[in-house]
Amino acid sequence: MRVLTKTILYRAVTLAVTFAVAYYLLGDTSTALNIGLASMFLKTVVYFFYERLWDHITWGMSPA
Repeated sequence: MRVLTKTILYRAVTLAVTFAVAYYLLGDTSTALNIGLASMFLKTVVYFFYERLWDHITWGMSPA
């Protein structure tokens, strides 16, 4: 559950950044929001599975 919460909060921050950059470049709120939402959805899924993969990699971890 922790990784899901971390993922959602991180994506909210990056949505704001993506929206701001898209709006700055395009000057259109609707298009910037669509870009931000599409990016958020795709990257949230990728990030979640990336984190889950690293949960199974022991490289660099100290033995408990």
